[in-house]
Amino acid sequence: SSKKSLFFSGDELFGTIDDFLQTVTDDVIDSIELTEIEESDLKKLLSAIGNKIVESTVFHNKGSIDSFVHMTAVRKISFFSDAATIALWDTSKNPLLDTLILNLSSCTALENISLLAGSCILNLELNSGGISLKRPVSIPLFDPDIMKSMEKLKRAEIYTLPPSDPMDALTKLSRLTNLEHLALYKNNFTFAQFAWLKSKLPTTCGFGGITEFYPDRENDTHMMLISGSDRSDLPIAEEENVHREFDRLCSLYINEDFPPTK
Repeated sequence: SSKKSLFFSGDELFGTIDDFLQTVTDDVIDSIELTEIEESDLKKLLSAIGNKIVESTVFHNKGSIDSFVHMTAVRKISFFSDAATIALWDTSKNPLLDTLILNLSSCTALENISLLAGSCILNLELNSGGISLKRPVSIPLFDPDIMKSMEKLKRAEIYTLPPSDPMDALTKLSRLTNLEHLALYKNNFTFAQFAWLKSKLPTTCGFGGITEFYPDRENDTHMMLISGSDRSDLPIAEEENVHREFDRLCSLYINEDFPPTK
């Protein structure tokens, strides 16, 4: 194209993609960051050196990212995009990929989610980055059935808007017994529904009860972010009461097969 992507190493300018590729040796590329690269240049780059990249951070708002399949040695991919519709690539072509971070601030349609099924991913994040706290992505709750098929998945952070059918989503999430850590957006469910889910996933941490602490500088105090669409934030002085109430509900629901409706 007439607009060529430029490459830097620190403050040193390499030039165009062609200039950069001429400097690449057989050495492993520990980390590479690609920002608003033209799709044709992205394909050229990754088809040439994708097999050398160990960690990749990509900011890309238009065009296909199918060329990610060329990163056959990559262990971590952080993908940032403001696009409304994003189609995932075939992650089975990334046999060493253990961490996938999808920061999708304006996404309303995430396509090809099924391509994650059976992947070797250990850590999965789906969110929209905020100034201090992660924000939800405007797409339905990430498909728990797909997550269940990811047999090696141990850690998932899924920040999306509440599901249209919370009872179905809770039931499916309760089957993710392989997870060691599960973080969900605080308003996905009510406080009691989070407790029911915790009673089904007792060894999984990261969700329910208190999820974040943050400073309230205007009132010179610290606040707690409470999981539950029915619970407002509370001052840190209430911490023990919140823990006590959450534990009580977990014990109450331990023998209940179906989540509470509210």
